[in-house]
Amino acid sequence: MSFVYGLSLAKWALWKGITAIAIQLGILLVVCAFVRKMDKEAASWWKGYKGEVLVAKKLIDELPNTFWVINDIQTPLGNFDHVVVGPTGVFAVETKNWRGWVTPDGKGELLVNGKPVGNHVRTLYNRIMGVKGRLTKTDRYIQGVMVFASAYEDAPWGTTQSINCISIDSIPDYFTKMQRPSKPLSPNEVDAIAQAFQEIGRLDKDFTVRTKVS
Repeated sequence: MSFVYGLSLAKWALWKGITAIAIQLGILLVVCAFVRKMDKEAASWWKGYKGEVLVAKKLIDELPNTFWVINDIQTPLGNFDHVVVGPTGVFAVETKNWRGWVTPDGKGELLVNGKPVGNHVRTLYNRIMGVKGRLTKTDRYIQGVMVFASAYEDAPWGTTQSINCISIDSIPDYFTKMQRPSKPLSPNEVDAIAQAFQEIGRLDKDFTVRTKVS
């Protein structure tokens, strides 16, 4: 901008130089706004990713070897952060790395520190319904679970429709003790359902994480 201003004094009329500088300033402001937006989105993505890593580690480290944990499954309606399959059932897990106090809003959705955060419960439910029809190897119910890696969770079951909300520290008890289907899944059925989810995941060329708890 200094160069343009100097050039305007030497060769152009002053108003032309000022106009050129104004245009450059406008471009600079647009670029800065774009960079700030991208930086904010990157920070949000990284925060969510860290939450997914924490939950994945907890699942793999603390569930018994009768469970499968399959991470990052892309479906036509969006991504499942984790799918857990074991004797106690089939679970589609959404990780949230929110901060603060998570409570129900009285309408089936969630509040964070008293403020609405969008239709996350409904989105997870729709995703589950969309993928269930593709699991031809089972008619088992898929339980939706939202795990909060950092926030204090105070959303009792039933306040968020059919989706259960738990804290990361509740993972071992929730998946091994709190869920009791009328007929526990057999080892063969557990393996078949886990493999069916992996087949869905393979539709995504980047899908590589397939884990049985050991």
